[in-house]
Amino acid sequence: MLPADTDGRWFAYVEKHRLHLHRAATGNGIYEARFRRQGLRWRIVELMVTSSSFEYVRWTDDYEALHLEAVIETFLLRRNVPARWLQLAAMRNGPDSGNRSRESGDP
Repeated sequence: MLPADTDGRWFAYVEKHRLHLHRAATGNGIYEARFRRQGLRWRIVELMVTSSSFEYVRWTDDYEALHLEAVIETFLLRRNVPARWLQLAAMRNGPDSGNRSRESGDP
């Protein structure tokens, strides 16, 4: 089990090769990622994102995958990855920013 990150935004724990990420302030579960070992590395093989619009506004699958990577790298691994955050901002502010994925569970 991991404590909330230094900014107090996320609470994370791992159970049976699954990383669970919750918003620290609310306790709401946002991400659940299943990992599989491949050689010396671990790889995300399945990602679930909450579909509750009361807890989290979900974007496209590509955005959510990149966001999870940025959260893991920044808050759990303590790596400085400004390029990932800039890429996420560009995805949110790009020409299709108002067109979130319908399959994502957005109303």
